[in-house]
Order: sequence, then structure tokens, then C-alpha cells
Amino acid sequence: MSVWVINYRPCWIELSPDGRLAWLVAYNGNRISHWATDSPQGFRFARFMDQRAGNGPRKLVVLGYPRFDQSAHAGRLCAFDAGGVEDQAPVWESSIVDADLLEVHRPRRFSPAEFAIGRAMTADIFSDAPGDENIIAVFDHAPKSPRLLRIYDLRGQVLWSLWYDGAIHSLYWMSKAELLICAGSDARTHCDAFGRRLSSDEDPLVVFAVRPRLGWTAKVDYLSVKAAEEEARPVWAFRVHPPEVGYHLRRELPLNLGLVPTNHDLGQAVSVAVEFDLPGRPTCGWYVDGNGNVVGQSPNDAYEQWQLRRDKPAWLPDPRDIKLVPHDLGVTKKVPKADPSP
Repeated sequence: MSVWVINYRPCWIELSPDGRLAWLVAYNGNRISHWATDSPQGFRFARFMDQRAGNGPRKLVVLGYPRFDQSAHAGRLCAFDAGGVEDQAPVWESSIVDADLLEVHRPRRFSPAEFAIGRAMTADIFSDAPGDENIIAVFDHAPKSPRLLRIYDLRGQVLWSLWYDGAIHSLYWMSKAELLICAGSDARTHCDAFGRRLSSDEDPLVVFAVRPRLGWTAKVDYLSVKAAEEEARPVWAFRVHPPEVGYHLRRELPLNLGLVPTNHDLGQAVSVAVEFDLPGRPTCGWYVDGNGNVVGQSPNDAYEQWQLRRDKPAWLPDPRDIKLVPHDLGVTKKVPKADPSP
């Protein structure tokens, strides 16, 4: 292996502990170049990606700039040439424009500038070539509930998009079932008004599945079981019951999605976990398959320890009393609210 390859060939992205610096790192750990944001939020996404299709082989650094960054990239998803110089212009960048808004946004006077990338992940969904990955991005409003889900190719083209009304905390691609799984909250459950201020105490925690179709973009409906277009309806959806569970969860990531244990097929199931804001991070999780069947539940050791502490105010209930129940996503109806009393 040549000295140049060891010292200067880009291999990965390293983020600073506060997320405000992204270094491009070579094979031997040498930091080749860097990007910075002055926002305390830090970069919302940072990934070194290998583009094999489209405009030919190219290595990219893809960054999600935070909302309050002082540069021209604020709130945007940007791709930079990994072989370029520092302070270069992006190869491409993407944000929400007026044409992306639905008619339901107009009376509320939502502006494209109010949206910014909140989180993203990568997966091989609509690959142009073997090994190429797509970027799944969530654009958030501040401080209200509309969210735009998008899937990009590595040329920056939008391959699919869908509006949702509520928070999205976590994403997972169920590859064999070809489902995008999202965990968050449903802002429509208790209020028949699109695009309201999020309420972490009232909005039910939900997990739902959608099936992206290449080339489809939301033009009429947001995600709802009553949407006119089939592509804008969830394949399945659940909410966490009882709602009081939400009072004791981590605010930054109350409902998390992840890999399932080895006795389940990774492409056909997902782990859905509620994580409590207590020492040891007690967690109660379920395994859900592509057909929307809850196929198992698994509290961790820390959860079981907190169950034993009956003298503590934060004593946790029997995990069998915490359930995933079917949910009519995007529909206002009488669903129990959390009771704040002990």
C-alpha cells in the first residue's frame, strides 16, 4: 500500500464530541480536511459515502447543517467532493422550497425557510448500482409539527417524499420487507389542526411503517390512514400504551428503533424500545415484524432492577403492562391522554 493511500486516501468521517467539527480521516487516522458549524446543535448528519453510479465514481462527504448555522448552508443537506479543497462549494445541496409545500400548509403560512434537516440515515433502498446507498432525511419545522421525509440518491435527486404531522425520533430500513420504519409522536391524535406546536406530554408515542415507491412525491396528503393516495397511508402503526409511560422517558430520544437479536431476521423485523430517563437507562422493547405483528418483548437488566425498587418514586411497572396497541395514524379521535397524577 503506497504512502499516499495510507496518509491521504479518505476513509471515514470523525465528529467532535460536540458535533460541531467533522473531520475527513485517512486510512492511518490522519485528518485530511474538516468542516465546521458554529451552531451548538452540531451537524445533524455526517457521512463519508461512495458514489458508484450517476456521474461516475466519486467519494462524497454528506453533511446535514443545523438550523442556526451562520453559513449559507443552514438547515440544508449538502454533499462535498471528498477529494476537493477545504472551503469548497457543495457538489449539491438540498432544502425545502415553496413547491414542496401542500395546500394544507398555505392557510397556516408555513414558509420553506422554517424547515431544516433534523436527522438522516443511509440504506440501500432505490440503488442505481450495487453498493450505492440512499439518504433518508427528515426535515423538521421549528417549533411546530410538520415533517417532510425524503429519500435521495447520491446525486442529490429526490426519489421519494412524504409529509407527516408529528415528531420523528428514529428511522430504520426493514430491507426484506421493503418498509421504512419511523418512531416518534402523532400530533394529530388530540387536535384536528395540521401543523400545531408539538406537545411531548400529550402526543402519543407511535411507531409506523411506510412503503416508499420510487418516483412518488407527496402532492396532496400527509401521512394518514384516511389519505386519498395509497402511498400516503401507513402499512401499519402502533402507539405506546399506557400514555403515562411518556412522562418518564428520555426527551431527546423517547422511542428508539434498532437491530433485532440474532434469532430474528434483520430484514424482516425491528426492535422498538422505550428508554427511561433513569440511572442505568432501563429499557423496555418489542420486536415487530414486517406484517405488523408484535413477536416478542424484552426489558433489559436495568429495567428489571428498577422493578424491584418498590420504595422508589420512579419504580417501574410490570413490562407486560406496557404495550404497543394498533393506532389510527393521522386521525383525530378519542385516545387516552396521560394522567399527570402519581
